[in-house]
Amino acid sequence: LKFRDNVFFSPDSAVLLDEGKKILTSISPGIKAVDKYILGIKINGYTAEAQFSTKDEWELSSGRSNAVLKYLMGLNVCPTSKFSSSGFGKYRPVDTNETEEGRRQNRRVEIIIARNDADYSDPKVLEEFFRMEFGDGFVVETQDDAAPLPASETTAPAETTAPAETTAAEVTTTTAPAN
Repeated sequence: LKFRDNVFFSPDSAVLLDEGKKILTSISPGIKAVDKYILGIKINGYTAEAQFSTKDEWELSSGRSNAVLKYLMGLNVCPTSKFSSSGFGKYRPVDTNETEEGRRQNRRVEIIIARNDADYSDPKVLEEFFRMEFGDGFVVETQDDAAPLPASETTAPAETTAPAETTAAEVTTTTAPAN
């Protein structure tokens, strides 16, 4: 879901407007109804390149995404552990910053809802997920695309032996969960 910043915020402000609150309140029952299918909700804030603004674009974009996040959390649409937010400043424009209309498009808040039933092992799903998270310039390399490492950067696996008294039950492997 993408919203222009003027729906939620006054210029150079991260205080959520009543109009924005009404919109978030109106979509909250729909989000709440599908909570069991939601892996996570990410709120992203963006600004435009503005010549005369004195506001720090990082603080403004982060403040706006946090304001939307906190309002949705207050509506109890899903557990708070499913929420995250980011501010990207002016660095992920969707249009030119040379015109006022382009800048209006770039000043926005996006609410991204990730489903828990999506097949994240599917390369196309994974690529879309990374593109939403890291922008259109992000490229997912496949094994076929990856260049081999130079011989100086490759290492042979280290050979280790377990002490004689170690049993199979004592050897464990821990893998960090993927985020």
